[in-house]
Amino acid sequence: ENGPVIATEHDCCAWLTSDTIADAIANNGGEYCGGNPGRGERGQCCGNQNNDCGNRNNPSGPAADAILRFAADEAAWLESFTRAWLVA
Repeated sequence: ENGPVIATEHDCCAWLTSDTIADAIANNGGEYCGGNPGRGERGQCCGNQNNDCGNRNNPSGPAADAILRFAADEAAWLESFTRAWLVA
Protein backbone atom coordinates (compact mmCIF):
# COMPACT_ATOMS: atom_id res chain seq x y z
CA GLU A 1 0.00 0.00 0.00
CA ASN A 2 1.36 3.39 -0.95
CA GLY A 3 0.65 6.74 0.62
CA PRO A 4 -0.25 7.72 4.14
CA VAL A 5 -2.70 5.87 6.35
CA ILE A 6 -5.99 7.78 6.60
CA ALA A 7 -8.39 6.55 9.30
CA THR A 8 -11.52 7.25 7.24
CA GLU A 9 -10.14 5.27 4.29
CA HIS A 10 -8.32 2.32 5.86
CA ASP A 11 -9.53 -0.53 8.10
CA CYS A 12 -6.30 -1.56 9.74
CA CYS A 13 -4.08 -1.18 12.77
CA ALA A 14 -1.51 1.59 12.37
CA TRP A 15 0.55 0.61 15.40
CA LEU A 16 4.09 1.75 16.16
CA THR A 17 6.87 -0.13 17.88
CA SER A 18 7.85 1.01 21.34
CA ASP A 19 11.28 1.98 20.00
CA THR A 20 9.63 4.32 17.49
CA ILE A 21 7.69 6.17 20.20
CA ALA A 22 10.05 5.86 23.16
CA ASP A 23 9.66 9.55 24.11
CA ALA A 24 5.87 9.27 24.10
CA ILE A 25 6.01 6.16 26.28
CA ALA A 26 8.33 7.90 28.72
CA ASN A 27 5.90 10.85 28.83
CA ASN A 28 3.11 8.37 29.60
CA GLY A 29 4.67 6.85 32.71
CA GLY A 30 6.16 3.94 30.75
CA GLU A 31 2.76 2.71 29.55
CA TYR A 32 2.46 1.42 25.99
CA CYS A 33 -0.84 0.37 24.44
CA GLY A 34 -2.32 -0.17 27.88
CA GLY A 35 0.61 -2.14 29.26
CA ASN A 36 4.36 -2.46 29.19
CA PRO A 37 6.54 -2.28 26.08
CA GLY A 38 8.35 -5.42 25.01
CA ARG A 39 7.28 -8.73 23.56
CA GLY A 40 3.94 -9.06 21.82
CA GLU A 41 3.59 -5.37 21.04
CA ARG A 42 1.47 -5.83 17.92
CA GLY A 43 -1.14 -7.89 19.75
CA GLN A 44 -1.09 -5.51 22.68
CA CYS A 45 -1.80 -2.53 20.42
CA CYS A 46 -4.05 -4.08 17.78
CA GLY A 47 -6.00 -6.77 19.61
CA ASN A 48 -8.01 -8.78 17.08
CA GLN A 49 -7.38 -6.44 14.12
CA ASN A 50 -5.60 -8.63 11.59
CA ASN A 51 -4.64 -5.98 9.06
CA ASP A 52 -1.53 -3.88 9.58
CA CYS A 53 -1.09 -0.62 7.74
CA GLY A 54 1.61 1.95 7.55
CA ASN A 55 5.18 1.45 8.62
CA ARG A 56 5.41 0.53 12.30
CA ASN A 57 8.91 2.05 12.41
CA ASN A 58 8.26 5.23 10.44
CA PRO A 59 4.75 6.72 10.52
CA SER A 60 3.92 8.84 7.46
CA GLY A 61 0.33 10.04 7.78
CA PRO A 62 -0.45 13.73 7.33
CA ALA A 63 -0.39 14.34 11.09
CA ALA A 64 2.39 11.89 12.02
CA ASP A 65 4.97 14.53 12.93
CA ALA A 66 2.53 16.51 15.07
CA ILE A 67 1.25 13.38 16.82
CA LEU A 68 4.75 12.20 17.69
CA ARG A 69 5.81 15.68 18.84
CA PHE A 70 2.71 16.21 21.01
CA ALA A 71 2.84 12.72 22.50
CA ALA A 72 6.46 13.24 23.51
CA ASP A 73 6.20 16.88 24.64
CA GLU A 74 3.18 18.01 26.63
CA ALA A 75 4.38 21.62 26.68
CA ALA A 76 4.37 21.70 22.86
CA TRP A 77 0.84 20.30 22.84
CA LEU A 78 -0.41 22.84 25.38
CA GLU A 79 1.18 25.74 23.49
CA SER A 80 -0.42 24.71 20.18
CA PHE A 81 -3.76 23.98 21.83
CA THR A 82 -3.80 27.35 23.56
CA ARG A 83 -3.03 29.17 20.30
CA ALA A 84 -5.78 27.27 18.49
CA TRP A 85 -8.24 27.85 21.33
CA LEU A 86 -7.69 31.60 21.16
CA VAL A 87 -8.47 31.55 17.42
CA ALA A 88 -11.62 29.46 17.86
